[in-house]
Parts: sequence; structure tokens; C-alpha cells
Amino acid sequence: MLNKPRGILFDFGGTLLEVDFSVERAISRMMELVRQPHNVTLERMKAVGDDLREMMDKIRHTASAEVPLQAFHRHLLDRLGLISDLSPEALEYETSEASHIVWKRPGVDEALNLLFQAEIKLGVVSNTSLTGKSIGWMLEKQGIREPFDFIMTSTDYGLRKPHSDLFTTAAAKLGFSAGDIWFVGDSLEADVVGAQKAGMGAVWFNPTTQTATVIKPDAEFRSWAEFIQLIQTISYVYP
Repeated sequence: MLNKPRGILFDFGGTLLEVDFSVERAISRMMELVRQPHNVTLERMKAVGDDLREMMDKIRHTASAEVPLQAFHRHLLDRLGLISDLSPEALEYETSEASHIVWKRPGVDEALNLLFQAEIKLGVVSNTSLTGKSIGWMLEKQGIREPFDFIMTSTDYGLRKPHSDLFTTAAAKLGFSAGDIWFVGDSLEADVVGAQKAGMGAVWFNPTTQTATVIKPDAEFRSWAEFIQLIQTISYVYP
């Protein structure tokens, strides 16, 4: 049973924004940005990058820990003998800008504006190798950065959802007990399980109309129009 929320936390990719990520776009942009004293080919960079990503995925799945993109870049450059004249932050920005195409689902603006006007505190908690600053840039370009009090990423905080300590820290940042917070996300395993372990209300964004079997969210919605109906029904009556 959902309580009336004093704060709401949102997942990023697949929830607030849809993300089309391309390794090829990232590698191509990296090739444009670095100096190559050893004439590394695009194919060689991709092969080494694939090996590093496999390592990163093992760490994520076995330890619920994150490997930052900036650390990935350091490994990649050093293994290939490449040189970047950009700061690690600038290199992250340039490659993520090239590799991520993002867009909003219909109704996201209306839902966030509604919550913002109602003075519900909002935050973002995302599993990603990107920093919160990079996620913030993407939200800002889509015109939806303002409603959020903060952005937490697994890169900045070391832990990945569903690790309950990540949710506990997010609750502390909002300033409310877990029982007064909803977590909204599209992943049953990461978002719903983690939120429920932390004592939050778990709201599942289910646009593909899957059926939840073993993992049961506290509520679900299939469109942002449905989410607006959910918060109006359970929590508030807005004009």
C-alpha cells in the first residue's frame, strides 16, 4: 500500500528519458579527440574497449559496484598508448554527448511540473558509468533539470541499485524517512527490489505492459498520463 509521498525519486534512463546508446558513436568520437602516436585503428580501439566493458560488467553484477566512465577511459588510453589533451570530465562529456541520443516520453513535463508546483521534493538515482553532472546536462537539454533537488549516480556513489545503501543515502538527501518516499523506475530488479528493501514505495514504470510475477511493485503505470492519475488518486487533488 502506497503512502502519500513527501518526496519522489526517479530512475533516469528508460524512465525519465529514453536513451539510445551506441558504442560505435562513442569510439568514433574518441578517435577524433585523442592523439595517436601509434596509429591505433578504430577496430583495435573497439576490441580493447569490449574487453574492458566485459570486466566492468563483471564488477557490476558481482559486487553491485560501479566502474566510472572516466576510469574506463584511463584504462583504454593507457592500454593503447593514446593521449588526450582534454580533462577527464571534458572527455566524458564529449563521448557521452556523441554516444547518447535521448528523448522524453509524452507527459513527462506535465507530471514533473505538477509535482514541482506541489512542492514535492524530487531526486534522480541512476545506475550509470556517467557522473551526475553528465546526467544533469542531458536533463537540462530536455528542459527537465529544474524540478530535481539532486542527481545521484552509481558512479558518484560507488554502489549500484538495488543496493539498499544507495537508496538510504538518497532518502537522507531528500530529508524524509523511506516510508514517505516513492521510487519510480522501469526495472523490477534494480528499482522495485531496491526501493522495497529500503522501505520505500516502489512504483514501476511499465510501458511495454509486462507482467510482474515474482517481484511485485506497490503500484505501476504504463504512461505518464497514468502516473498523473496515480498521484492524484493516492496523494493529492490538484486544480
